[in-house]
Amino acid sequence: MSDNSNTDPNPIAALLATMTPQIHQALKTAVELGHWENGEKLTAQQKEHCLQAIIAYDKAFISPQERVGFISREGSTCSKPEATQGAGQSDDKNQKRNNTH
Repeated sequence: MSDNSNTDPNPIAALLATMTPQIHQALKTAVELGHWENGEKLTAQQKEHCLQAIIAYDKAFISPQERVGFISREGSTCSKPEATQGAGQSDDKNQKRNNTH
């Protein structure tokens, strides 16, 4: 029977403890290009694990504005009440028009 007392119960925490900014960037580059620095293609499983590590690292060490996939909501017309009010009115007109025919 094996002794699991040395096994970290949180593998993501253990990964983040050893992951450097250089490793983070190398993983991002590998995912972007689809292959490792040596030219070897990433497998689907490797790509999935790299993405998980990138996301975990970003969440732990990178500000939200600098993370992969960040979308700024500042200045967005989606957050303005008048923009959504006008859209809703045209939907009401279309719905009434469809109901009359």
